[in-house]
Amino acid sequence: MAAGERPATMRAVQYSGYGGGAAALKFVLWEIPVPSVKKDEVLVKVEAASINQSDLMTQKGMMRPFHPKFPFIPVNNVSGEIVEVGSAVREFKVGDKVVSKLDFWMVEEADGSVQAAMETGEAWPACLGGDRGRGGAAGACKGRRKPARHDWHVQAAVEANKAAVEAAGHGTAALRICTTQGGAVGNGRSQYDARRHGGWWQRLVGCPTAGGLAEYVATSDKLTVARPAGISAADAAGVPVAGLTALQALKAIGTKFDGSGTSGGADVLITAASSGVGTYAVQLAKLGNHRVTATCGARNLGLVAGLGADEVLDYKTPEGAALSSPSGKKYDYIVNISNKNKWSVFKPRLSSHGRVVDVAPNFGNFVASVVTLFSRRKKLSLVSLKMSKEDLGLLLELMREGKLRTVVDSRHPFEKAADAWARSLSGHATGKVIVEM
Repeated sequence: MAAGERPATMRAVQYSGYGGGAAALKFVLWEIPVPSVKKDEVLVKVEAASINQSDLMTQKGMMRPFHPKFPFIPVNNVSGEIVEVGSAVREFKVGDKVVSKLDFWMVEEADGSVQAAMETGEAWPACLGGDRGRGGAAGACKGRRKPARHDWHVQAAVEANKAAVEAAGHGTAALRICTTQGGAVGNGRSQYDARRHGGWWQRLVGCPTAGGLAEYVATSDKLTVARPAGISAADAAGVPVAGLTALQALKAIGTKFDGSGTSGGADVLITAASSGVGTYAVQLAKLGNHRVTATCGARNLGLVAGLGADEVLDYKTPEGAALSSPSGKKYDYIVNISNKNKWSVFKPRLSSHGRVVDVAPNFGNFVASVVTLFSRRKKLSLVSLKMSKEDLGLLLELMREGKLRTVVDSRHPFEKAADAWARSLSGHATGKVIVEM
């Protein structure tokens, strides 16, 4: 379809407020405008989308103070065909099959006053004030950080210069936490561009991203990767969040996927191994030549073993709850995907210099990551998802080569998206829940 030939309106699924579960999803017929593309965007006719925990958390209000704009079209992992390209796009053309992770959201900045960049040259902190969306800004970093008050379990050292000035000038948030750039918070409601200003905290908790449960979506070319021939839209749609999370967690422990890793590998435990992230993690760990122990429910023991796990534990048994290896070994690394596991359970199962990589931290594990930050022995580290075209391309290439697959729990037609939502909310899905357009 050439530019100008696309329909004016489209079908979509949306909800109008927090809570309500699957019953709150409304299938809307031909009332929503097809999005226009900016110069660096492509318009994708969606063929399949996958639901992630961050999508469910957004509906529950767990992403506040990062507020979606209601009515809200959920889901941020899509695969489809490009039907229009922006004027500055060079990598893609109409007709290309692609995979994309949508990454925009609206920030409610209710009463946050702008603080201009400080002249001291020090890194000043900012606090996210819960539902009120208050925040602060900073100046150019010279290596010093001052303590911040916090009223939402967040202590954000925002180091800024140029971004702070831009934020103050435009009334937008431009936070980058514990890195080298940052920003300010202004008044009113404004669009937050995560590609440009997203930081450690936003990547850690996820963010209210929008648009996937629709016939068309406009997305940045920087968040889009070509889908190799032979990979279905459904299989590809499962990759961006779950696959990237698994890959980046394993890269954090030094895993190589090109055969250059150590021949012996490491003893690795993967929790919640039958989840969307877990099913990718088990396969990737084996590709990295690790010896894998995995936990899951009793009904999925065979599936996880089939993905390559050397030992599989039923997490409901005493041994499984204690994360105790059947062979009695200690783990060099634990990739934690379940937010129910605690540092106190991990610690005795680690080898002397073992490390936990946590992609779904509860508050206790968040604290443990701080307490063990400078430990020379056992420690817990947090890994946050970062959109990487290189990493996404690697995952798709592994799929093309037949070395990696998406475990699909269920497929649902577009009109039955609420059923897919309910399945995801049940907590019993094995692998990915897919909506097909």
